[in-house]
Amino acid sequence: MVMEKRSRESSRRWVVNHDLASAPLARTVQYTGRHFNRLKVESSIQNAKAVIEVIRDYGSFNSFLWDSIGDKPIVNKYKSSSEIPPYNVTSEQLSKKLKDRGFNFVGPKIVYSFMQATGLLNDHITSCYRHKDLL
Repeated sequence: MVMEKRSRESSRRWVVNHDLASAPLARTVQYTGRHFNRLKVESSIQNAKAVIEVIRDYGSFNSFLWDSIGDKPIVNKYKSSSEIPPYNVTSEQLSKKLKDRGFNFVGPKIVYSFMQATGLLNDHITSCYRHKDLL
């Protein structure tokens, strides 16, 4: 846990202190002894550019996301956590839209998790007190 926290803090400092758009990529993949995955660094740069394009087209990234799922949260009614799938049709569709707009590392499973984390999708099991709170 401590290593993960230090790692996250190191990553945050690195991003804040570097101009990803102009720094040579060879120098950006290593920072204070920490190696970053080159594809993920490139993806972060590309995804940031793609977000800017989405904002130009939709006014906000938020508007794009809600428009993509029909402007209201998807509420599932699972009774057990074992019923919750790793992805669904909507996450596949949103993943495709994001990829079409130039995003990377946005497969259906990652998008499904993102939808859960941001409230686009309510996957709390029906016996969980949060399920009703989020209706």
